[in-house]
Amino acid sequence: MVWRDARRDDRPAIEGFKCTQAKPSGRLGWRKPHPKPWELIVQSGIRTEKPSRRDGNFLLGLDADGIAAVAMWTHVSRGDYKVTAIAVASRHRGKGGAHADEALRVLMQTVEGDAVEKGQSSFTFYAWIDDRNWNSQALFARNGFRKERSVDGTLSEWTLQVDTLGPAF
Repeated sequence: MVWRDARRDDRPAIEGFKCTQAKPSGRLGWRKPHPKPWELIVQSGIRTEKPSRRDGNFLLGLDADGIAAVAMWTHVSRGDYKVTAIAVASRHRGKGGAHADEALRVLMQTVEGDAVEKGQSSFTFYAWIDDRNWNSQALFARNGFRKERSVDGTLSEWTLQVDTLGPAF
């Protein structure tokens, strides 16, 4: 996969990005609840992003078929970076998490570079993960994050403290 910042001309591809299944239909066209509503929320958020306003906080992982993965974050304060999305295209789902691991690793390396550029000796990554989303919890756990606290009834905060003077990811 090739990683780069999202650009304004990526907008049509971003609007069509799929990282979850469509809502299932019931009888007579009624829509059933989505089986993984957290995925639908992330997909909707990605599709509405405007890359030209993200200032490099929106990365695309590209393969021969288009957008294969997305990694997004925001710089919250001097010592905090929030991971806002890690998403893998539906065509790559269910293959052991390699694309998700790569997306998170690329995001972490990019953010560490930003922190070093800003002269920070350490910073904290954090992400809010739906408590029902076992795949994301496993992704963040195997990349060194720890579940810290409940944010509300369905989200938990996962954090990782990074020392920029230490070894790179």
